[in-house]
Amino acid sequence: MRSTSTQQVIQRLGTARGLPASLISDHLARLPESYFAKHGPSAVIQHLELIQHLGSERHCQLVAERQEDGYLVTVAALDQLGAFSLIAGLLAVWGLSIQQGEAFTYAPPALPLGVRRPPAHYLRRYFVDTFGVRPTDPSQPIDWTRLRDELEELLTLAAQGQMAEARRRLNVRVVELLRRATATLPPELAPLEVKVSNDQSPEYTVLDITGEDTVAFLYEFTNALAMRGIYLGRLAINTVGTKVHDRLYVADTQGKKLTSRRRLADVTLAAVLLKHFTHLLPRAADPELALANFDQFIDQVFAPEGEEHSSFN
Repeated sequence: MRSTSTQQVIQRLGTARGLPASLISDHLARLPESYFAKHGPSAVIQHLELIQHLGSERHCQLVAERQEDGYLVTVAALDQLGAFSLIAGLLAVWGLSIQQGEAFTYAPPALPLGVRRPPAHYLRRYFVDTFGVRPTDPSQPIDWTRLRDELEELLTLAAQGQMAEARRRLNVRVVELLRRATATLPPELAPLEVKVSNDQSPEYTVLDITGEDTVAFLYEFTNALAMRGIYLGRLAINTVGTKVHDRLYVADTQGKKLTSRRRLADVTLAAVLLKHFTHLLPRAADPELALANFDQFIDQVFAPEGEEHSSFN
């Protein structure tokens, strides 16, 4: 558990670096204990310095630090539905395989006593993602400034209500990535284990997905969730060899757990379908068209409750 002394160290270091006291206290209050268990005071200060520069003119900050077997990538950004899928997709098309990762999002603020409609800036939420990534081709240099600028462009489009255009631009590059990956893919479909629980977290429904690492699966799955109004509050990724375990903490757009049996079954089905689809997509005659048609198919899977699945009767 986060100790009082840890909070004091963060506040003292932050003040010495010129960070606003309100930013520090907000950060301490709105991120979960698991964030502070994962990140020490120096990392927290780095995150605060990144967040300090976010606003209407800058939607994200990204830094990369060289490590023995790859890079530690830290992204701080303004929170919006679907943002994580854009990050996951962009890292993939740049040839960066996520080996480990953690994503943490600010909780909604507690409203001051007597305030029913706080100003918009008071409700602003941020997220901090950290990824241990490994280049699929170590001989190719990574232009981190360009990558950050591309992410800023995608997140700006999304913030302007043009998520479909942001995804279209990214899909073109994802398809090209999958074409290049065809030769290295095993022919058989690998098994996938999906577990859904509403008992592991007081705030979120928890999805545990374990299986073979598949190119662009995380991008496609988190995008499918976002496009259907399922919000990603936290994420943990762990890759060992070719096996990956993704744990996603999700809620609906009102911040509530997914409790409908139909909704939970749909999420599980979508995970399995998308895992197999991304495995087979590189072999399609027209991967871009296949991707677009599959999106429509997933729309049917996530049809509102009360509507029948015409494709599954």
